[in-house]
Amino acid sequence: MITPDFVKNLRLGIEPITDKTCILVESALCWVLKNTTITFKIDDLEKIPANVRLFVTKYIDIMGLRPGIASESIGSLSQSFNTDTSGLIYDAANDIFGDLMKTAVSFVSAGDRWR
Repeated sequence: MITPDFVKNLRLGIEPITDKTCILVESALCWVLKNTTITFKIDDLEKIPANVRLFVTKYIDIMGLRPGIASESIGSLSQSFNTDTSGLIYDAANDIFGDLMKTAVSFVSAGDRWR
């Protein structure tokens, strides 16, 4: 379990550090371990790479968005935005990690099904 002191020592520039912040940081670190080829121990601050720290800040920003469609109108102009948080997280991860991302596609051999 991640503590406020741990989050403070990561030097993410996030204030105030609440229980929700700790949960989001832990969730972001687990997301990186699951979806990238980067390996580190969550409890070892010195081994957490800078790009992972950057992703954690982006993850927290994205998770703070309210999902859905937002629109605005000014005079005769209008625009709408769709905020899909999972898509935004993958986009941020691709920007930060690039080739270190695991593929979202998995291949299953069907050869054994016919024997």
